[in-house]
Amino acid sequence: MTTLTRGLALMRRVRIPMYAAAVLAAVMLTYPGGVGAAYRNASEISRLNAEMEQLHLERARMDQECVLVANRIAVKEGLVEELILGRKTFQEVCAEFARLHKDDPCQAIVLQHVYPGAGEQEYNARVVLGYAEQRCGNDSMKERIMENLNCQFREMMDEPQD
Repeated sequence: MTTLTRGLALMRRVRIPMYAAAVLAAVMLTYPGGVGAAYRNASEISRLNAEMEQLHLERARMDQECVLVANRIAVKEGLVEELILGRKTFQEVCAEFARLHKDDPCQAIVLQHVYPGAGEQEYNARVVLGYAEQRCGNDSMKERIMENLNCQFREMMDEPQD
């Protein structure tokens, strides 16, 4: 094999690394900041992709939490509807609300903020009263129902009636 043939064969084998070197040289010349900046940006992209994955996981967790809260609200509304229709007692609904609140660790913090100084039984009873007030029908019916529920609330809290 002649020197020329060996030289051409060598050039064929060297062609891919030469192309890679040409691309690298082009990046070095054209990318703002050169190869180091390109490498730093690639590292930044990897970090941002990992952060984005964590955000997607957090979003999925929050979506699940929203579903749980929506389900808990639906159960509470159903219980209050039963209370208004006379199918459940005030005490039964308060007990169910207490059970639902036990599943939510943040609920006690919120209730203590909304009703400072009240105990757990009072928290739950006041929440039931709030739901009932929102769910009642017309004004005359609402007044009658709320008067009855407030009376039951006072009895449950052992408060003297006016």
